[in-house]
Amino acid sequence: MFDPKRVPFRFKLVFGLVGMVAVTTLVMAGAIILEVGSALDDLGVDPARLEGMKRDVLFVVLGIVAAGIAGALVGGLALVRTLIRPLHDLSDFTREVSKGNFAAKLDYPARDAVSEAIDAVKAMTAELKNKLGMTQGLLTSLTQPCVVVDKNEIITFLNQPELDLLQIDDPPSEFIGMHMAEFIYGDRDRPTMLGECMREDKTIVGQATEGTGRKGRPYHLLVDISPIKDLDGEIVGAFTLLTETTQIVESEAEARQQHDLIVDIARQAEDIARQLDAASTTLASQVDEAGQGSDVQRDRAAETATAMEQMNATVLEVARNASDASVNADNMRDMAEEGNGLVHQLVEAIQGVGERSEGLKASMAGLDRRTEDIGAIMQVIGDIADQTNLLALNAAIEAARAGEAGRGFAVVADEVRKLAEKTMVATKEVDEAIQSIRAGTRENVAATETAVKAVHDSTELADKAGEAIEHILESVIMAADQIRSIATAAEEQSATSEQVTRATDEINTISSETARTMNQSRTALTELSDLAASLKDLILRMQS
Repeated sequence: MFDPKRVPFRFKLVFGLVGMVAVTTLVMAGAIILEVGSALDDLGVDPARLEGMKRDVLFVVLGIVAAGIAGALVGGLALVRTLIRPLHDLSDFTREVSKGNFAAKLDYPARDAVSEAIDAVKAMTAELKNKLGMTQGLLTSLTQPCVVVDKNEIITFLNQPELDLLQIDDPPSEFIGMHMAEFIYGDRDRPTMLGECMREDKTIVGQATEGTGRKGRPYHLLVDISPIKDLDGEIVGAFTLLTETTQIVESEAEARQQHDLIVDIARQAEDIARQLDAASTTLASQVDEAGQGSDVQRDRAAETATAMEQMNATVLEVARNASDASVNADNMRDMAEEGNGLVHQLVEAIQGVGERSEGLKASMAGLDRRTEDIGAIMQVIGDIADQTNLLALNAAIEAARAGEAGRGFAVVADEVRKLAEKTMVATKEVDEAIQSIRAGTRENVAATETAVKAVHDSTELADKAGEAIEHILESVIMAADQIRSIATAAEEQSATSEQVTRATDEINTISSETARTMNQSRTALTELSDLAASLKDLILRMQS
Protein backbone atom coordinates (compact mmCIF):
# COMPACT_ATOMS: atom_id res chain seq x y z
CA MET A 1 0.00 0.00 0.00
CA PHE A 2 1.35 3.45 -0.93
CA ASP A 3 2.47 5.54 2.04
CA PRO A 4 3.18 9.23 1.27
CA LYS A 5 5.36 9.48 4.36
CA ARG A 6 7.85 7.01 2.87
CA VAL A 7 8.44 9.16 -0.24
CA PRO A 8 11.94 10.80 -0.05
CA PHE A 9 12.01 14.52 0.65
CA ARG A 10 13.87 15.37 -2.57
CA PHE A 11 11.14 13.77 -4.69
CA LYS A 12 8.43 15.66 -2.81
CA LEU A 13 10.27 18.94 -3.35
CA VAL A 14 10.84 18.34 -7.08
CA PHE A 15 7.27 17.23 -7.72
CA GLY A 16 5.92 20.25 -5.79
CA LEU A 17 8.00 22.71 -7.81
CA VAL A 18 7.06 21.07 -11.10
CA GLY A 19 3.37 21.08 -10.14
CA MET A 20 3.46 24.77 -9.23
CA VAL A 21 5.16 25.68 -12.50
CA ALA A 22 2.76 23.48 -14.50
CA VAL A 23 -0.37 24.99 -12.92
CA THR A 24 0.95 28.53 -13.33
CA THR A 25 1.87 27.88 -16.96
CA LEU A 26 -1.50 26.27 -17.75
CA VAL A 27 -3.39 29.21 -16.22
CA MET A 28 -1.30 31.67 -18.20
CA ALA A 29 -1.76 29.59 -21.38
CA GLY A 30 -5.53 29.46 -20.90
CA ALA A 31 -5.67 33.21 -20.44
CA ILE A 32 -3.56 33.75 -23.55
CA ILE A 33 -5.79 31.43 -25.62
CA LEU A 34 -8.96 33.19 -24.46
CA GLU A 35 -7.45 36.60 -25.14
CA VAL A 36 -6.27 35.58 -28.61
CA GLY A 37 -9.68 34.02 -29.44
CA SER A 38 -11.51 37.15 -28.34
CA ALA A 39 -9.20 39.34 -30.43
CA LEU A 40 -9.72 37.18 -33.51
CA ASP A 41 -13.51 37.30 -33.07
CA ASP A 42 -13.36 41.07 -32.90
CA LEU A 43 -11.41 41.18 -36.16
CA GLY A 44 -14.15 39.22 -38.00
CA VAL A 45 -11.88 36.44 -39.26
CA ASP A 46 -13.40 33.60 -41.28
CA PRO A 47 -14.60 30.89 -38.84
CA ALA A 48 -12.68 28.05 -40.57
CA ARG A 49 -9.52 30.10 -40.61
CA LEU A 50 -10.24 31.20 -37.07
CA GLU A 51 -10.33 27.58 -35.89
CA GLY A 52 -6.95 26.87 -37.58
CA MET A 53 -5.39 29.93 -35.98
CA LYS A 54 -6.75 28.89 -32.58
CA ARG A 55 -5.18 25.44 -33.04
CA ASP A 56 -1.83 27.04 -33.93
CA VAL A 57 -2.03 29.27 -30.89
CA LEU A 58 -2.93 26.25 -28.76
CA PHE A 59 0.09 24.30 -30.04
CA VAL A 60 2.39 27.25 -29.37
CA VAL A 61 1.01 27.66 -25.88
CA LEU A 62 1.32 23.93 -25.19
CA GLY A 63 4.97 24.07 -26.37
CA ILE A 64 5.59 26.98 -24.03
CA VAL A 65 3.93 25.01 -21.20
CA ALA A 66 6.08 21.93 -21.93
CA ALA A 67 9.24 24.05 -22.05
CA GLY A 68 8.26 25.69 -18.77
CA ILE A 69 7.63 22.34 -17.13
CA ALA A 70 10.99 20.98 -18.41
CA GLY A 71 12.79 24.10 -17.19
CA ALA A 72 11.04 23.82 -13.85
CA LEU A 73 12.03 20.15 -13.63
CA VAL A 74 15.72 20.90 -14.40
CA GLY A 75 15.78 23.87 -12.04
CA GLY A 76 14.01 21.85 -9.36
CA LEU A 77 16.52 19.03 -9.66
CA ALA A 78 19.42 21.50 -9.41
CA LEU A 79 17.81 23.16 -6.40
CA VAL A 80 17.15 19.80 -4.76
CA ARG A 81 20.75 18.72 -5.41
CA THR A 82 21.99 21.95 -3.81
CA LEU A 83 19.77 21.48 -0.76
CA ILE A 84 20.19 17.70 -0.39
CA ARG A 85 24.03 17.51 -0.81
CA PRO A 86 24.83 18.92 2.68
CA LEU A 87 22.28 16.54 4.16
CA HIS A 88 24.01 13.62 2.41
CA ASP A 89 27.37 14.80 3.81
CA LEU A 90 25.82 15.04 7.26
CA SER A 91 24.42 11.52 6.88
CA ASP A 92 27.86 10.17 5.86
CA PHE A 93 29.46 11.98 8.81
CA THR A 94 27.04 10.52 11.34
CA ARG A 95 27.47 7.07 9.78
CA GLU A 96 31.28 7.25 10.22
CA VAL A 97 30.87 8.44 13.82
CA SER A 98 28.50 5.57 14.55
CA LYS A 99 31.24 3.19 13.34
CA GLY A 100 33.65 4.68 15.89
CA ASN A 101 35.54 6.98 13.48
CA PHE A 102 35.60 10.13 15.62
CA ALA A 103 38.27 11.60 13.33
CA ALA A 104 35.69 12.03 10.51
CA LYS A 105 35.35 15.62 9.18
CA LEU A 106 32.42 17.63 7.74
CA ASP A 107 32.94 21.06 6.15
CA TYR A 108 29.99 23.36 5.34
CA PRO A 109 31.07 27.02 5.08
CA ALA A 110 27.58 28.50 4.56
CA ARG A 111 25.62 29.93 7.48
CA ASP A 112 21.99 28.77 7.32
CA ALA A 113 19.62 26.28 8.93
CA VAL A 114 21.61 23.38 7.52
CA SER A 115 24.85 24.73 9.04
CA GLU A 116 23.12 25.06 12.41
CA ALA A 117 22.04 21.42 12.21
CA ILE A 118 25.59 20.38 11.24
CA ASP A 119 27.09 22.40 14.13
CA ALA A 120 24.67 20.75 16.54
CA VAL A 121 25.64 17.28 15.29
CA LYS A 122 29.35 18.19 15.60
CA ALA A 123 28.85 19.38 19.17
CA MET A 124 26.98 16.18 19.99
CA THR A 125 29.80 14.13 18.42
CA ALA A 126 32.46 15.99 20.44
CA GLU A 127 30.50 15.36 23.64
CA LEU A 128 30.13 11.67 22.77
CA LYS A 129 33.87 11.47 21.98
CA ASN A 130 34.68 13.07 25.35
CA LYS A 131 32.36 10.73 27.27
CA LEU A 132 33.53 7.61 25.43
CA GLY A 133 37.18 8.67 25.74
CA MET A 134 36.81 9.13 29.49
CA THR A 135 35.11 5.74 29.83
CA GLN A 136 37.69 4.00 27.64
CA GLY A 137 40.55 5.71 29.47
CA LEU A 138 39.13 4.64 32.82
CA LEU A 139 38.90 1.01 31.68
CA THR A 140 42.34 1.07 30.10
CA SER A 141 43.99 2.56 33.20
CA LEU A 142 42.70 -0.21 35.48
CA THR A 143 45.59 -2.31 36.79
CA GLN A 144 43.32 -5.08 38.08
CA PRO A 145 41.83 -7.75 35.80
CA CYS A 146 38.47 -6.63 34.41
CA VAL A 147 35.97 -7.64 31.71
CA VAL A 148 32.96 -5.83 30.20
CA VAL A 149 30.20 -7.71 28.33
CA ASP A 150 26.99 -6.64 26.63
CA LYS A 151 23.54 -7.96 27.51
CA ASN A 152 24.21 -11.08 25.39
CA GLU A 153 27.41 -11.82 27.38
CA ILE A 154 29.58 -10.89 24.38
CA ILE A 155 32.94 -9.44 25.47
CA THR A 156 33.28 -5.74 24.56
CA PHE A 157 36.35 -4.95 26.69
CA LEU A 158 39.13 -7.09 28.12
CA ASN A 159 42.40 -5.80 29.62
CA GLN A 160 45.88 -7.34 29.65
CA PRO A 161 45.96 -8.08 33.45
CA GLU A 162 42.98 -10.43 32.90
CA LEU A 163 44.94 -12.39 30.28
CA ASP A 164 48.07 -12.39 32.48
CA LEU A 165 46.02 -13.86 35.33
CA LEU A 166 44.69 -16.64 33.08
CA GLN A 167 48.17 -17.17 31.53
CA ILE A 168 46.98 -16.41 27.98
CA ASP A 169 49.61 -15.15 25.52
CA ASP A 170 47.22 -13.76 22.88
CA PRO A 171 46.43 -9.98 22.84
CA PRO A 172 43.06 -8.72 24.22
CA SER A 173 41.85 -7.87 20.70
CA GLU A 174 41.68 -11.61 19.88
CA PHE A 175 38.81 -12.08 22.37
CA ILE A 176 36.64 -9.02 21.64
CA GLY A 177 33.31 -10.34 20.32
CA MET A 178 33.69 -13.77 22.01
CA HIS A 179 31.04 -15.15 24.37
CA MET A 180 32.09 -14.97 28.03
CA ALA A 181 31.30 -18.66 28.69
CA GLU A 182 33.37 -19.69 25.68
CA PHE A 183 36.27 -17.49 26.89
CA ILE A 184 36.22 -18.90 30.45
CA TYR A 185 35.07 -22.50 30.00
CA GLY A 186 35.40 -23.13 26.26
CA ASP A 187 31.64 -23.92 26.25
CA ARG A 188 29.22 -21.21 25.10
CA ASP A 189 26.23 -22.91 26.75
CA ARG A 190 27.58 -22.93 30.33
CA PRO A 191 26.08 -20.35 32.73
CA THR A 192 28.30 -17.54 34.07
CA MET A 193 28.10 -15.24 37.09
CA LEU A 194 27.91 -12.25 34.72
CA GLY A 195 24.81 -13.69 33.06
CA GLU A 196 23.29 -14.49 36.46
CA CYS A 197 23.80 -10.89 37.67
CA MET A 198 22.15 -9.48 34.52
CA ARG A 199 19.22 -11.91 34.67
CA GLU A 200 18.56 -11.31 38.38
CA ASP A 201 19.66 -7.65 38.36
CA LYS A 202 21.96 -8.14 41.33
CA THR A 203 25.49 -7.17 42.34
CA ILE A 204 28.19 -9.52 43.63
CA VAL A 205 30.87 -8.09 45.93
CA GLY A 206 33.95 -9.92 47.18
CA GLN A 207 32.92 -13.46 46.27
CA ALA A 208 35.91 -15.78 46.72
CA THR A 209 36.77 -18.22 43.95
CA GLU A 210 39.78 -20.10 42.68
CA GLY A 211 41.01 -21.67 39.47
CA THR A 212 44.00 -22.62 37.37
CA GLY A 213 45.62 -20.70 34.49
CA ARG A 214 46.10 -22.09 31.00
CA LYS A 215 49.72 -22.99 31.90
CA GLY A 216 48.88 -24.63 35.22
CA ARG A 217 49.40 -21.78 37.72
CA PRO A 218 46.71 -21.85 40.47
CA TYR A 219 45.09 -18.57 41.55
CA HIS A 220 42.65 -17.27 44.19
CA LEU A 221 40.30 -14.34 43.50
CA LEU A 222 37.73 -11.98 44.99
CA VAL A 223 35.08 -11.31 42.31
CA ASP A 224 33.05 -8.07 42.05
CA ILE A 225 30.27 -8.03 39.41
CA SER A 226 27.73 -5.31 38.67
CA PRO A 227 25.16 -4.88 35.88
CA ILE A 228 25.55 -1.85 33.58
CA LYS A 229 22.37 0.17 32.93
CA ASP A 230 21.61 2.91 30.43
CA LEU A 231 19.96 6.26 31.21
CA ASP A 232 16.53 4.61 31.08
CA GLY A 233 17.53 2.01 33.68
CA GLU A 234 17.67 -0.83 31.16
CA ILE A 235 20.45 -3.42 31.58
CA VAL A 236 22.82 -3.18 28.62
CA GLY A 237 25.71 -5.27 29.96
CA ALA A 238 27.80 -6.18 32.99
CA PHE A 239 31.19 -5.32 34.48
CA THR A 240 33.45 -7.59 36.52
CA LEU A 241 36.54 -6.61 38.52
CA LEU A 242 38.87 -9.29 39.88
CA THR A 243 41.19 -8.94 42.89
CA GLU A 244 43.87 -11.62 43.08
CA THR A 245 44.42 -12.95 46.62
CA THR A 246 46.78 -15.77 45.70
CA GLN A 247 49.69 -14.35 47.72
CA ILE A 248 47.45 -13.73 50.75
CA VAL A 249 46.07 -17.28 50.67
CA GLU A 250 49.54 -18.71 50.19
CA SER A 251 50.88 -16.55 53.05
CA GLU A 252 48.12 -17.79 55.36
CA ALA A 253 48.89 -21.39 54.43
CA GLU A 254 52.60 -20.73 54.95
CA ALA A 255 51.86 -19.14 58.37
CA ARG A 256 49.91 -22.23 59.43
CA GLN A 257 52.79 -24.41 58.28
CA GLN A 258 55.25 -22.22 60.21
CA HIS A 259 53.14 -22.50 63.38
CA ASP A 260 53.01 -26.28 63.09
CA LEU A 261 56.74 -26.30 62.37
CA ILE A 262 57.49 -24.18 65.46
CA VAL A 263 55.48 -26.52 67.67
CA ASP A 264 57.34 -29.51 66.24
CA ILE A 265 60.70 -27.74 66.65
CA ALA A 266 59.85 -26.96 70.29
CA ARG A 267 59.29 -30.65 70.95
CA GLN A 268 62.56 -31.49 69.23
CA ALA A 269 64.38 -28.73 71.16
CA GLU A 270 63.14 -30.22 74.43
CA ASP A 271 64.66 -33.55 73.48
CA ILE A 272 67.87 -31.80 72.40
CA ALA A 273 68.08 -29.98 75.75
CA ARG A 274 67.90 -33.28 77.60
CA GLN A 275 70.51 -34.80 75.31
CA LEU A 276 72.69 -31.69 75.67
CA ASP A 277 72.68 -32.00 79.43
CA ALA A 278 73.82 -35.60 79.19
CA ALA A 279 76.36 -34.82 76.46
CA SER A 280 77.98 -32.01 78.44
CA THR A 281 79.02 -34.47 81.13
CA THR A 282 80.50 -36.83 78.56
CA LEU A 283 82.20 -33.94 76.78
CA ALA A 284 83.96 -32.87 79.98
CA SER A 285 85.79 -36.17 80.18
CA GLN A 286 86.61 -36.00 76.48
CA VAL A 287 88.06 -32.52 76.95
CA ASP A 288 90.52 -33.93 79.46
CA GLU A 289 91.59 -36.54 76.93
CA ALA A 290 91.86 -33.85 74.23
CA GLY A 291 94.16 -31.85 76.46
CA GLN A 292 96.53 -34.77 76.68
CA GLY A 293 96.30 -35.28 72.92
CA SER A 294 97.17 -31.62 72.27
CA ASP A 295 100.49 -32.10 74.07
CA VAL A 296 101.32 -35.05 71.81
CA GLN A 297 100.23 -33.03 68.78
CA ARG A 298 102.58 -30.19 69.71
CA ASP A 299 105.55 -32.59 69.77
CA ARG A 300 104.59 -34.12 66.41
CA ALA A 301 104.20 -30.66 64.87
CA ALA A 302 107.78 -29.77 65.80
CA GLU A 303 109.07 -32.94 64.12
CA THR A 304 106.97 -32.22 61.02
CA ALA A 305 108.40 -28.71 60.74
CA THR A 306 111.97 -30.09 60.61
CA ALA A 307 111.02 -32.61 57.91
CA MET A 308 109.28 -29.93 55.82
CA GLU A 309 112.40 -27.74 55.85
CA GLN A 310 114.44 -30.63 54.41
CA MET A 311 111.80 -31.37 51.77
CA ASN A 312 111.65 -27.68 50.80
CA ALA A 313 115.40 -27.69 50.04
CA THR A 314 114.94 -30.78 47.83
CA VAL A 315 112.02 -29.19 45.96
CA LEU A 316 114.05 -26.05 45.24
CA GLU A 317 116.81 -28.20 43.70
CA VAL A 318 114.21 -29.96 41.49
CA ALA A 319 112.83 -26.58 40.38
CA ARG A 320 116.31 -25.37 39.33
CA ASN A 321 116.97 -28.57 37.34
CA ALA A 322 113.56 -28.31 35.67
CA SER A 323 114.29 -24.71 34.65
CA ASP A 324 117.59 -25.77 33.03
CA ALA A 325 115.80 -28.61 31.21
CA SER A 326 113.17 -26.14 29.98
CA VAL A 327 115.92 -23.93 28.45
CA ASN A 328 117.46 -26.97 26.71
CA ALA A 329 114.02 -28.01 25.40
CA ASP A 330 113.51 -24.54 23.92
CA ASN A 331 116.89 -24.82 22.14
CA MET A 332 115.90 -28.25 20.76
CA ARG A 333 112.62 -26.80 19.53
CA ASP A 334 114.44 -23.98 17.69
CA MET A 335 116.79 -26.49 16.02
CA ALA A 336 113.86 -28.73 15.03
CA GLU A 337 112.02 -25.75 13.53
CA GLU A 338 115.16 -24.81 11.54
CA GLY A 339 115.48 -28.42 10.26
CA ASN A 340 111.80 -28.41 9.32
CA GLY A 341 112.35 -25.24 7.27
CA LEU A 342 115.34 -26.79 5.45
CA VAL A 343 113.32 -29.92 4.62
CA HIS A 344 110.53 -27.76 3.19
CA GLN A 345 113.11 -25.93 1.03
CA LEU A 346 114.50 -29.30 -0.13
CA VAL A 347 111.00 -30.51 -1.04
CA GLU A 348 110.37 -27.32 -3.01
CA ALA A 349 113.73 -27.73 -4.87
CA ILE A 350 112.99 -31.39 -5.71
CA GLN A 351 109.52 -30.41 -6.89
CA GLY A 352 111.14 -27.78 -9.17
CA VAL A 353 113.47 -30.45 -10.61
CA GLY A 354 110.46 -32.73 -11.12
CA GLU A 355 108.59 -29.99 -12.98
CA ARG A 356 111.62 -29.36 -15.23
CA SER A 357 112.02 -33.13 -15.81
CA GLU A 358 108.38 -33.34 -16.83
CA GLY A 359 108.99 -30.44 -19.25
CA LEU A 360 112.08 -32.21 -20.68
CA LYS A 361 110.08 -35.42 -21.02
CA ALA A 362 107.39 -33.59 -22.95
CA SER A 363 110.02 -31.93 -25.19
CA MET A 364 111.68 -35.29 -25.94
CA ALA A 365 108.31 -36.80 -26.76
CA GLY A 366 107.68 -33.89 -29.15
CA LEU A 367 111.09 -34.43 -30.75
CA ASP A 368 110.29 -38.13 -31.25
CA ARG A 369 107.03 -37.20 -32.96
CA ARG A 370 108.83 -34.70 -35.20
CA THR A 371 111.43 -37.34 -36.28
CA GLU A 372 108.57 -39.70 -37.10
CA ASP A 373 107.02 -36.96 -39.25
CA ILE A 374 110.38 -36.38 -40.98
CA GLY A 375 110.72 -40.16 -41.59
CA ALA A 376 107.30 -40.18 -43.21
CA ILE A 377 108.29 -37.26 -45.43
CA MET A 378 111.55 -38.99 -46.41
CA GLN A 379 109.56 -42.12 -47.26
CA VAL A 380 107.45 -40.04 -49.63
CA ILE A 381 110.61 -38.53 -51.15
CA GLY A 382 112.06 -42.07 -51.66
CA ASP A 383 108.86 -43.19 -53.35
CA ILE A 384 109.03 -40.15 -55.63
CA ALA A 385 112.69 -40.95 -56.48
CA ASP A 386 111.76 -44.58 -57.32
CA GLN A 387 108.98 -43.38 -59.60
CA THR A 388 111.30 -40.83 -61.17
CA ASN A 389 113.96 -43.52 -61.82
CA LEU A 390 111.33 -45.78 -63.36
CA LEU A 391 110.03 -42.96 -65.57
CA ALA A 392 113.62 -42.11 -66.66
CA LEU A 393 114.22 -45.77 -67.61
CA ASN A 394 111.03 -45.86 -69.65
CA ALA A 395 112.00 -42.58 -71.30
CA ALA A 396 115.45 -44.02 -72.26
CA ILE A 397 113.77 -47.08 -73.78
CA GLU A 398 111.41 -44.93 -75.81
CA ALA A 399 114.33 -42.69 -76.91
CA ALA A 400 116.30 -45.76 -78.12
CA ARG A 401 113.32 -46.82 -80.16
CA ALA A 402 113.12 -43.37 -81.71
CA GLY A 403 116.68 -43.72 -82.99
CA GLU A 404 118.53 -40.57 -83.93
CA ALA A 405 115.54 -38.36 -83.26
CA GLY A 406 115.35 -39.46 -79.62
CA ARG A 407 119.07 -39.19 -78.85
CA GLY A 408 118.78 -35.81 -77.09
CA PHE A 409 115.78 -36.98 -75.10
CA ALA A 410 117.76 -40.11 -74.05
CA VAL A 411 120.54 -37.92 -72.64
CA VAL A 412 118.01 -35.96 -70.55
CA ALA A 413 116.34 -39.16 -69.38
CA ASP A 414 119.71 -40.57 -68.32
CA GLU A 415 120.49 -37.42 -66.31
CA VAL A 416 117.08 -37.60 -64.64
CA ARG A 417 117.72 -41.26 -63.77
CA LYS A 418 121.11 -40.42 -62.24
CA LEU A 419 119.54 -37.59 -60.26
CA ALA A 420 116.80 -39.95 -59.00
CA GLU A 421 119.44 -42.52 -57.96
CA LYS A 422 121.35 -39.81 -56.04
CA THR A 423 118.09 -38.73 -54.43
CA MET A 424 117.39 -42.32 -53.34
CA VAL A 425 120.92 -42.65 -51.91
CA ALA A 426 120.55 -39.32 -50.04
CA THR A 427 117.12 -40.34 -48.82
CA LYS A 428 118.52 -43.58 -47.39
CA GLU A 429 121.30 -41.67 -45.64
CA VAL A 430 118.83 -39.16 -44.18
CA ASP A 431 116.56 -42.02 -43.08
CA GLU A 432 119.48 -43.74 -41.36
CA ALA A 433 120.33 -40.45 -39.58
CA ILE A 434 116.71 -39.98 -38.54
CA GLN A 435 116.54 -43.54 -37.23
CA SER A 436 119.69 -42.84 -35.18
CA ILE A 437 118.09 -39.62 -33.84
CA ARG A 438 114.86 -41.47 -32.98
CA ALA A 439 116.81 -44.21 -31.22
CA GLY A 440 118.68 -41.55 -29.21
CA THR A 441 115.43 -39.73 -28.52
CA ARG A 442 113.78 -42.91 -27.21
CA GLU A 443 116.77 -43.54 -24.97
CA ASN A 444 116.56 -39.93 -23.72
CA VAL A 445 112.78 -40.27 -23.11
CA ALA A 446 113.36 -43.49 -21.15
CA ALA A 447 116.14 -41.82 -19.16
CA THR A 448 113.94 -38.78 -18.57
CA GLU A 449 111.08 -40.98 -17.32
CA THR A 450 113.53 -42.72 -14.99
CA ALA A 451 114.70 -39.31 -13.75
CA VAL A 452 111.10 -38.11 -13.27
CA LYS A 453 110.29 -41.27 -11.30
CA ALA A 454 113.41 -40.75 -9.20
CA VAL A 455 112.37 -37.13 -8.58
CA HIS A 456 108.87 -38.29 -7.52
CA ASP A 457 110.41 -40.87 -5.21
CA SER A 458 112.75 -38.23 -3.78
CA THR A 459 109.80 -35.87 -3.29
CA GLU A 460 107.84 -38.53 -1.41
CA LEU A 461 110.86 -39.33 0.77
CA ALA A 462 111.41 -35.61 1.42
CA ASP A 463 107.71 -35.21 2.33
CA LYS A 464 107.96 -38.14 4.72
CA ALA A 465 111.13 -36.64 6.17
CA GLY A 466 109.31 -33.32 6.60
CA GLU A 467 106.39 -35.08 8.32
CA ALA A 468 108.84 -36.92 10.59
CA ILE A 469 110.56 -33.65 11.49
CA GLU A 470 107.17 -32.03 12.14
CA HIS A 471 106.30 -34.92 14.47
CA ILE A 472 109.67 -34.49 16.14
CA LEU A 473 108.97 -30.75 16.44
CA GLU A 474 105.56 -31.45 17.98
CA SER A 475 107.14 -33.91 20.41
CA VAL A 476 109.85 -31.38 21.30
CA ILE A 477 107.21 -28.68 21.86
CA MET A 478 105.16 -31.06 24.03
CA ALA A 479 108.29 -32.03 25.95
CA ALA A 480 109.17 -28.35 26.46
CA ASP A 481 105.64 -27.63 27.67
CA GLN A 482 105.78 -30.60 30.03
CA ILE A 483 109.19 -29.53 31.35
CA ARG A 484 107.88 -26.01 31.92
CA SER A 485 104.84 -27.52 33.66
CA ILE A 486 107.21 -29.56 35.84
CA ALA A 487 109.22 -26.44 36.63
CA THR A 488 106.05 -24.51 37.44
CA ALA A 489 104.75 -27.39 39.55
CA ALA A 490 108.08 -27.61 41.35
CA GLU A 491 107.97 -23.88 42.10
CA GLU A 492 104.37 -24.19 43.26
CA GLN A 493 105.33 -27.20 45.36
CA SER A 494 108.17 -25.18 46.87
CA ALA A 495 105.76 -22.39 47.70
CA THR A 496 103.29 -24.95 49.07
CA SER A 497 105.98 -26.56 51.22
CA GLU A 498 106.80 -23.15 52.64
CA GLN A 499 103.12 -22.66 53.39
CA VAL A 500 103.02 -26.12 55.01
CA THR A 501 106.05 -25.17 57.10
CA ARG A 502 104.33 -22.00 58.22
CA ALA A 503 101.13 -23.98 58.82
CA THR A 504 103.10 -26.47 60.91
CA ASP A 505 104.47 -23.64 63.01
CA GLU A 506 100.95 -22.32 63.38
CA ILE A 507 99.75 -25.81 64.35
CA ASN A 508 102.44 -25.92 66.98
CA THR A 509 101.25 -22.57 68.30
CA ILE A 510 97.62 -23.69 68.09
CA SER A 511 98.44 -26.87 69.99
CA SER A 512 99.76 -24.78 72.85
CA GLU A 513 96.70 -22.60 72.71
CA THR A 514 94.48 -25.70 72.53
CA ALA A 515 95.88 -26.91 75.80
CA ARG A 516 94.96 -23.62 77.40
CA THR A 517 91.56 -23.70 75.70
CA MET A 518 90.81 -27.16 77.08
CA ASN A 519 91.06 -25.77 80.57
CA GLN A 520 88.67 -22.98 79.63
CA SER A 521 86.33 -25.54 78.02
CA ARG A 522 85.84 -27.32 81.33
CA THR A 523 84.46 -24.10 82.76
CA ALA A 524 82.33 -23.53 79.64
CA LEU A 525 80.85 -27.03 79.89
CA THR A 526 79.63 -26.29 83.37
CA GLU A 527 77.98 -23.13 82.10
CA LEU A 528 76.56 -25.11 79.13
CA SER A 529 74.89 -27.55 81.50
CA ASP A 530 73.26 -24.66 83.30
CA LEU A 531 72.08 -23.18 79.97
CA ALA A 532 70.58 -26.54 78.94
CA ALA A 533 68.51 -26.55 82.11
CA SER A 534 67.37 -22.98 81.42
CA LEU A 535 66.49 -23.92 77.80
CA LYS A 536 64.39 -26.82 79.03
CA ASP A 537 62.42 -24.51 81.32
CA LEU A 538 61.93 -21.99 78.48
CA ILE A 539 60.58 -24.70 76.12
CA LEU A 540 58.15 -25.89 78.75
CA ARG A 541 56.82 -22.34 79.14
CA MET A 542 56.57 -21.91 75.32
CA GLN A 543 54.60 -25.16 74.95
CA SER A 544 52.18 -24.07 77.64
